[in-house]
Amino acid sequence: MKNRIQRRIQEKFGWDVSGLGVYVDEQSEDIIPALIYDGRTAQIVPIMEGVIGSKEIKLIDSSITLQTAATCGRNALGTTTLTDKQMVVKPIKSNQNFCSEDLVDTWGQLGLPAGVRNQRESLAYEDLIISHQMNKILELNEDLIWKGSLGNVAPNLNKIDGFKKKFDADATVTQIFDIDELTFGQGTLMEIADFGEYAFMTNGVIMIYWDPTLGPAGDWHEIIASATIPMMRTICNFKGQAFGGNVVGLWDGVSAYTAWEDCDETFYVWSKIGELDFTPDRKNTAGYRRDPYGGEVYHTRRLGDNVIGYSSKGVVTFSPVTKPNPTFACIELDDVGLINQGAMDGNLHRQVYVGTDYIVREVTSQGVKELGYNLYISDLTDGDIIVNYDRLKKDFYISDGTTTYLLSPYGLTQVPQSPSAVWVDMTNKDEVVMLPNTVDSTDPYLASTIFDMEYRGEKTIFSVESDALITFDPVAKVGWMNTLSVWGYSDSVPLNDQGVAAIIISGNEFIVQLDFTLVAVIAPIKYIKVRYKMTDLRGVRGVHAPPPRGQ
Repeated sequence: MKNRIQRRIQEKFGWDVSGLGVYVDEQSEDIIPALIYDGRTAQIVPIMEGVIGSKEIKLIDSSITLQTAATCGRNALGTTTLTDKQMVVKPIKSNQNFCSEDLVDTWGQLGLPAGVRNQRESLAYEDLIISHQMNKILELNEDLIWKGSLGNVAPNLNKIDGFKKKFDADATVTQIFDIDELTFGQGTLMEIADFGEYAFMTNGVIMIYWDPTLGPAGDWHEIIASATIPMMRTICNFKGQAFGGNVVGLWDGVSAYTAWEDCDETFYVWSKIGELDFTPDRKNTAGYRRDPYGGEVYHTRRLGDNVIGYSSKGVVTFSPVTKPNPTFACIELDDVGLINQGAMDGNLHRQVYVGTDYIVREVTSQGVKELGYNLYISDLTDGDIIVNYDRLKKDFYISDGTTTYLLSPYGLTQVPQSPSAVWVDMTNKDEVVMLPNTVDSTDPYLASTIFDMEYRGEKTIFSVESDALITFDPVAKVGWMNTLSVWGYSDSVPLNDQGVAAIIISGNEFIVQLDFTLVAVIAPIKYIKVRYKMTDLRGVRGVHAPPPRGQ
């Protein structure tokens, strides 16, 4: 009886799946939100959930007019505008197919489960593949959010109009002046002296200033000649007094500059107080002074109650004095000058610069202090070294346009941005803006310090071994050093499927570096093993026993 019931149950209770769709792994509910919320931009902008098709959002804008409240009564002034903005959903997807059987004869066979059935039902290295796909999609989504354009020829950037296109369409740009090299010649970095209602800029070929008396609300004015202002390449505001340097001369009105007070590129100059007039007179408030080191003047910057002068051969400080006559006292601070114009920046309390010896130094009210880092800064050889100051975080970007280091209170670190300009947008919640606003692609790596082999003689490394296998394209290289001036790196050698890279290199000191294109799964690296032998035995006394097995 029991057996007949079991047979009947097996016959009558078959599955009918004709009404079901293809099964989709439920973990996709975790993946899709991660693709949206884990992006850098998505973490700082609001996300609208539950929108299907499109949705109208409400915008409100008001113009406020303040009035005196000395009397009773109401006088309505100002307007409030209500508008709508339609937000349209743009579905975007990425589809790929994976099959475990495709990995049978490749590197993936180590992770395949036993049995054909298991291979078909479970995907080898599933976490690694999903992690890799998510990282790639996040990177593309970030580019699409900012650089997207429906008219773009790039297939990954033509799905939506990104922020940059929308900003360009809505932005108001005020052009000041066209400074073309054919007309004015090659200028230097534009320097500005900000006096509040009045501003003065110069780059050595043209001077531009804001005149509040021009027009109904002020306007910019451009000059190349002035009877009271010599053409110069740097300038700053020192408590209402202009302080500049690197004098080009006075324009003769035809085709050339003539000497101004016998000053040249090695001179510092300062104006009268409260007036942009550099002409020396009996009051002695305006004057000039040659750089004591004889270098070309690159920058003048106010630091507290002094002005710091940066030249190609040294750094000086100018302090205002009143006796025996009102002028500036010049004091030498350091005989190592700036490596190039633009290699300094800072604020009224601290300034950082890169010297001709590639050493990073800071200038404060206490004087000049060496910070070091010349081993790293000396690699910045692709162009002029530019230093930019982030006044909100108090960090310094040091870059040659290709490689950038960030000097922060925690030390020096390499960063993927290479800005040529950094400033604060006070109209947008003091947001830090940099140009160019791009991030370099970077590959992760792991590097050791110099490790102690308990023998100072020459050694020869034959291989590097590690368990860093849950990564893409792992390679190893060895840094070697014989003296402080004789050092280098081996070629990069891929790790095989056993985690071994055959590298033969000799030296006295070594470091090991592992490079990857992607760390797919966060997992600890348990060991990095170096196999070597001692090749210089002159420091060994007595019988030299062979090294332990495995050394």
